Amino acid sequence: PGMASATDNCDGSPTITWTRSDGAGSLTDPYDSADSPITITWQAEDDCGNTHTMPQVITVDAENELVVTVELEPNIDTGNPLPDTLDRCITFELWDCPGSSTVPAHTLDAVITFDVVAGAPNTAIGTATLEVPCGVYECITARDKLHTLRRTDESFGIVGTQYVADFTGDTDTGGDWLLGGNLNDDFFIDILDFGVFSLEFGNSYPGGGDTTCATAYPHADISGDGVVTNVGEFTFIQNNFLKTHEANCCGAAMRFVTSDVFGQPVTNRPLRRISLAELKRRGMGELAVGDLNRDGWLDVQDMNAFATGVRPQSTQPLMQPTQNVREARDDR
Repeated sequence: PGMASATDNCDGSPTITWTRSDGAGSLTDPYDSADSPITITWQAEDDCGNTHTMPQVITVDAENELVVTVELEPNIDTGNPLPDTLDRCITFELWDCPGSSTVPAHTLDAVITFDVVAGAPNTAIGTATLEVPCGVYECITARDKLHTLRRTDESFGIVGTQYVADFTGDTDTGGDWLLGGNLNDDFFIDILDFGVFSLEFGNSYPGGGDTTCATAYPHADISGDGVVTNVGEFTFIQNNFLKTHEANCCGAAMRFVTSDVFGQPVTNRPLRRISLAELKRRGMGELAVGDLNRDGWLDVQDMNAFATGVRPQSTQPLMQPTQNVREARDDR
């Protein structure tokens, strides 16, 4: 807050004292937003006992600015002439370590507007200044709960008076862009995400590729054109199959949640296959539409079938289980 000064026509050095309205005993004691506004009452007194007071009012903002830059994994294409914009709801979790932390200190959902620019490949990068409660944060993660895995910004920190986070760059070379293909907000891109993709295949969304933080699951348009297609969405799932979200920088590998969007317990490994009976038991029976070869399993053979032209809800004849499928069943 600085110091007060005083002048007097007979005393060259008036005595200056102060009191704080919050009762603190030092000018350097913390200024709590719960006590804001805080008044420091300064008083000057000369040798003759004359006094004068002056208030200094300090307002403590309960929020800190958080500047975020987020990039979506290429190739994003809104279906419109580029450059264009795409709105996506991104969930940020701020952590106060040590590694024993199991719950984020603060979670924030925010719609980020991405600038989509044509290129080889297209890029989609958004920057926003958000407000978070004042606190000491050591770690930040980001994800699009409808479309991507979680990433961690290891370089997160304070620049000037702002927290700054950067989720950009190729993950294969140390960057943190958000990997697309996680359609059920669990820890992995696996066969369940192919099932969600199959369920939504061919759908067009009224809002196009844009989402808000109130957009409901499922929304399987990863590429941003508002339509669920083999080119726009299947490529993400295929390329990122079995990838997992990144550990937070407190050292916790998993988000500390108990169930996925289906209400099922979250497992600690991605699924390569699951029987239709098990899907039904778990309340995911609608994902059976992804069983493209009709062998009673949702598995990578169905992904291979899709890659060769078979489509969900097709009238392909029922296939007999192959020897490999029988062995897989025996293994299970």
